[in-house]
Amino acid sequence: MEGRVRRGAWLGVLTVAVGHLSVDACAGVWPVYKVLANIDLRTAGAIATISTLAGNGLQLAFGPLADRGHRRLLVGLGVAAAGAVFLFPYASGPAALLALVLLASAGSAAFHPAGAGHAGSLRTGRTGLALALYLAGGYLGFAGSQLAYSGAFHALQGRLAPFLALPLVLGAAFALAGRAPSDSPLAGRLEPPAGEHGAIAWGKIGALFAIQALSAAVGVAVQFLTPEVFGADGSTLAMGGAHCLATLAGAAALFPAGAARDRFGARPVLVVANVLAGLSLVLLAFDRGRGPGAALSLILVFNFANAANTVVALAEGTEGLSGSGSSVSALLLGLPWLAAAPAPSLAGYLAAPTRGGTPGGALALMALCSPVAAAVALFLPGRSATRSLPTSAAHPPPAG
Repeated sequence: MEGRVRRGAWLGVLTVAVGHLSVDACAGVWPVYKVLANIDLRTAGAIATISTLAGNGLQLAFGPLADRGHRRLLVGLGVAAAGAVFLFPYASGPAALLALVLLASAGSAAFHPAGAGHAGSLRTGRTGLALALYLAGGYLGFAGSQLAYSGAFHALQGRLAPFLALPLVLGAAFALAGRAPSDSPLAGRLEPPAGEHGAIAWGKIGALFAIQALSAAVGVAVQFLTPEVFGADGSTLAMGGAHCLATLAGAAALFPAGAARDRFGARPVLVVANVLAGLSLVLLAFDRGRGPGAALSLILVFNFANAANTVVALAEGTEGLSGSGSSVSALLLGLPWLAAAPAPSLAGYLAAPTRGGTPGGALALMALCSPVAAAVALFLPGRSATRSLPTSAAHPPPAG
């Protein structure tokens, strides 16, 4: 029976990873759509800012809702709503386009805490690897989002409405999933198990939030300035190639980081990852004419190291919290990126040529976030301390 439960748990993780792929494949298209539709940068920037704030902020509402027994519904609705991106070409003006972008952002906000809480709470026995699989789906979807969307847009001359059927069907499948017979090990697998509401260690969650916010700030700064690092001259690397490769490098880090966290604990993995991330950006600042290959290599190293933060923080924060995993996921996924929202503006100011700035120099200053994150990680409990907790402390019996 235990083996069947374990196999069912991994099947549940794989299923929600597919949903993550579909949602993030839609979430990444706005930067390329604004070019395809010739939208002026001020309008496109305002839409991006509003939707980013709304999407990340809504996760704080959807997380607790998922923990109240609505994970399956939120996962299904999230996947379906993300498909609003296929209606972008039919929008009649900026207001209609903003409404569609907000709908897609709301779908992403509904899906992410529910999906992460589900993947992190299943009885796989390897929380880090389970969340790595879940996150890998999102990374792969995001990496190919712009290339796939622009290719379909050109091939069909903007008539993308038929593609809306894909997220609608997949969302309906998720909404109906988990209705297995009550004696099945897969029954209700998209809902939190009853009675498992472990106490939240708020000190640890606070430290993990700080690490996530710092890594998100430097991460979005690197993403924002990547075209300028390569000259923004229309080269493949500047116009999306480096973004795709960097995202894939982050995806490649998820499984070793998750496995290392399961084996050694969160603290050493986060310290090493953030030291490596900061060092790679400092070296990038001193890259004097060594060509795009050297710059690309350092950006890939940065993304590989920085991506470890999310999978390790999620695994550490949600482990043993089946009944609160989605709420904690919202705190460690939505809120940090909300806090990091000013980072692109700060990076742009530091890189401005009018004040003598350069992209490499700006990223070197932003890289100060990484050693600070490493220092915060030192305050996390070690693996031996975590393992020494009695079972009743990690999973207190239900009241009554």
